This record gives sequence, structure tokens and C-alpha cells, in this order.
Amino acid sequence: MSGQSAAGPYESLHLAGGVGVPLYLITFDKQGRCQSPRTLAALLGRVDAGKYTDVHLFSHGWNNVFKDALDLYRKFFGHYFRQRDERGLNDPAKYRPVAVGIIWPSTLLVLPWESTPSIAGAVADDDRAAADAAALADVAESVQPSDVGRLYDLVERATLNQAEALELGRILLPMYRQAAGEPNAVAETGDSNPAPDDVTAQQLVALWQKFSPQATGDDREPGFAPDYGNAATGPNTSAPNQPVAAGLLGWLDPRGPVRVASVLQMKDRAGTVGASGVGPQLTQKLLAMKKTRIHLIGHSYGAKVILSSLCCQPIHARAASLLLLEPAISYLCFGHEIDGKAREGGYRDAMNRVERPILSTFSSRDIPLRNLFHLAVVRDSDWGEQKIAGLPPSKFAALGGYGPGGLPAGESKTIEMPRAGKKYPSGEAGILIYGVDGSKGQITGHGDVATEFTAWAHLNLVSGPELSEKR
Repeated sequence: MSGQSAAGPYESLHLAGGVGVPLYLITFDKQGRCQSPRTLAALLGRVDAGKYTDVHLFSHGWNNVFKDALDLYRKFFGHYFRQRDERGLNDPAKYRPVAVGIIWPSTLLVLPWESTPSIAGAVADDDRAAADAAALADVAESVQPSDVGRLYDLVERATLNQAEALELGRILLPMYRQAAGEPNAVAETGDSNPAPDDVTAQQLVALWQKFSPQATGDDREPGFAPDYGNAATGPNTSAPNQPVAAGLLGWLDPRGPVRVASVLQMKDRAGTVGASGVGPQLTQKLLAMKKTRIHLIGHSYGAKVILSSLCCQPIHARAASLLLLEPAISYLCFGHEIDGKAREGGYRDAMNRVERPILSTFSSRDIPLRNLFHLAVVRDSDWGEQKIAGLPPSKFAALGGYGPGGLPAGESKTIEMPRAGKKYPSGEAGILIYGVDGSKGQITGHGDVATEFTAWAHLNLVSGPELSEKR
């Protein structure tokens, strides 16, 4: 039964012939502590007993509440297993899979109906007001102490008018100035680059306006990087530093600005969850068992969760495959001598920890990663992801917006994302990572990653030699 509280799978995904694939959901808190230990233990026990031939481990990205993460896992694996069925690749004598979805606290100020239901072994917290207060406290730590009370007051409101939005912009400015290397960030980055003098509350409000569902015609919850426009209309291209017309902000939901301002906190949290939680408690234990093939998948900041989990300890064994879907990390994270000297991308070693070449998707239609990511993520530690826990516009550009860069000739290759049925290249000597370009409609936005295209990429990684092309 879906959603049951007993330790074990959350539900089963169904294959042809009535065969079920268990879907486990493993929950971690913001410090990487597992909140579903009995379910984790049950999964590891069954893997160790030889129940499965393949583990598919997937982490969602930022601003995915529970229902969004679950929907992502259901849709992605639904496409993937259906493609296997169509090609006769689900023979249980050869292939006994288990799907594992990571649940981590990647969003702030969720509504009561967005909260994570109780999963076996989880630390239940039904007091959503207390949970929201704890999440907002993360943001409050980065603002001036004298502004904390007013921050709480503004965020409690259903909407903000223009004057209140500007006031919230002034309060949250320190978070953006930390991103640019203000003194509060010195302990982390090792040096200080003062924020530009022209960073203003007005510019922040204009940026929030651009993020707003009301401004884009998008009725989803506000948060990081909504997908503006579509293939027919194209993106909303209004500049974030344009003046805000009077009266346009009467609808502004204060959760949107707080979520946008938390981009750096959530990026760092993804690294912590991966390096302190998912890695030592799950990924590394699975690899050390050497009982099954491990296939890793990460979307958005979930790519940082997965990469940190893969690289956080000395290598036990290599994962079978790694698929990064619109990764919200530096495009130089796999690079070599990215500063022209000895500086290496923080995840360069990941290429040595996977049996097959890494597939990493990117798209010019991913407006958040193409146009906005590098504006917020500009700390020294964000350059090349040094800290684990068209031509790019800057050295801080996103991997999911531009594809991998900074690698020596012959280590990487960019290819157009193949349609389902057209095989990915294989056996190319020296290629360690493929940048998979979905700009021609295969990936139409940051969240467009549970499709026939992406499932086919995963199927090629898992079963490439067994595949035959279909016209």
C-alpha cells in the first residue's frame, strides 16, 4: 500500500506482467542525519542479501516539496521501466531493480499540505508552524540582528506591497553581499571581494518580480528558478535591474523572495546532505558491499547531493553510472587547472569513480541556470565547486546551463540529446563525460527532466550494450 508506515518500500512501480519494482524513500535532515533509519536498514539488508541486481539512486533538487519529489521519481522511473518493457529488458533472471528516492529539506516555508508525510523511522513533526520557524531561522542568521524581528513580521504576511517588498530587499541584502565575498563569508572563502556598490534593494525586488508566477503566468508555488515561458512563447526576458512600476507588487508572496535569497544556503545544504548523510550512510555502504550495480541520478541541487555522496570518502568501488539532469553546480566542477595553475574542479575525481562516462544534460531553455545562476553563486568556493559540502557569461556559470567546461582536450564531448530509440555514443576512447545538449526541445525548462528523453539517457547508461536502435 502506498505511503504505509512500516519499514520498507514506500510503494511499488509496476512493470509489464504484474512485476513490481520497490520504491524506497530515504529522508535526511539539513545536517545529513537520516530520519528514516529503519527503512534505510531494511534497504541495505535486502541489497546485502542479494535481492537486487541494480540500485537506482535519485536525488531531487531545490524547492521540491515532498509531493514534487515523489512525482519526479514516479514519472522518471515510469518512463524508464516502460522503455525497458518495450525492449524486453526486464527479465527477472537478469535484472532485479530497486528504485531509491532521496528526500531532503530543499525548500523553505512550505504550506501545510506540502509537508512530508510520516515515513517509517522518520522523526515526525506535525507542527508545521514550528517547522517553518526553524527554516526561516536559517535565513534570519544571515541578516542584521536589528532586522530579524521585521523579517519575521514581513514573511508572516500573505502579500507585500511595493514599500514592504523594498524593505524586505534591504533586509536581505546581506545574504547577497555574502555571496559576493563580504566579510561574513571570509571564513569560508579565504578572501574578500566587496559587493558591487550598485547592488540595491530595488534590484532585488525587480529580480523577485521576474521570479514571480504572477509575472510569468505560472501558477506554481514561488521559489528558485521557475521555468519562464515555453517553446511557443519563449522565456520572459525582462531585465532584473529594470525599475519596478508602482502597484505591480501588491501580490508579492514573501516566501518567493526568501526562497530566492536562500539559493546559497540550499546549495551548501545539498553538499552537507550528500557528504554527511547520503554518502556515508547510503551510497558508500552500497558501493562497499559490491553486491549490485549502483546507478546515480541527480537533478538540479540534487546533483550536488549525489556528487558529494560519491566523492566524500576514499573509493571503495566504482558506481556503474551517473546521470546529472540540469545540474545547478559550476560548469567547471570537473575541470583541470581551472585557474590556469593547479586549481582543480571539486568533483573532478567523480569521473574516476564511475564505470561509464558521465552524462550531464544542459539546455539553453533552462532559463534559471542559463541566465540567473551565476548572478547569485559567486563565492570563491562556488568557482569549480571547490568546496564539496553559448560561452558561459562568467566563471560561475552553471553546468546545467552551459555543459561541462575546463577539461583537457579529449576528456569531454558535447552531443545533441538523442531521441528515445537512438543510441548514445559508446566506446569513445578517453571520453569521461558527455555534455548532453537538450536545447532543441528535448529539455524545455529547469524542471523538464522526467521525460522519454531523460529516461532514455539513463537506459543507455544502464543497458547500453543490450539496446538496439528503433527508427
